[in-house]
Amino acid sequence: MLKLRTLIVIVSVLAFTGLAFVGCDNGNNVTTPTALAAPANLSITETGIASWDTVTGAIGYIVNANGTQRGQVDASTTQFNLTTAANPALTAGTQYTITVIARGDGTTRGNSAPSGGPRTTA
Repeated sequence: MLKLRTLIVIVSVLAFTGLAFVGCDNGNNVTTPTALAAPANLSITETGIASWDTVTGAIGYIVNANGTQRGQVDASTTQFNLTTAANPALTAGTQYTITVIARGDGTTRGNSAPSGGPRTTA
């Protein structure tokens, strides 16, 4: 009887250990989101409209002025009005560096680095 109990314990331990290895990926199957490319050809019109090229895979864009977020737009547009009432007011006479970040889905695509930003004066 002792041999049977020992055998059951050994089989149970082996079965549990095997299941633990099957369910554990040990980090081998974890994927890190690939960063999107930064938006290219960022420009600003005299009327305060920022525009840039579409980034494949982006779900939207974040627009910053001097490192402070001014707003977001979804992927269907590549323009942002820096002078809208919904936008925090820019100080007249102040120079701003405008940058745009392409937003990833966080699963397969991470956010891009900020685009190279043109300077504009409010």
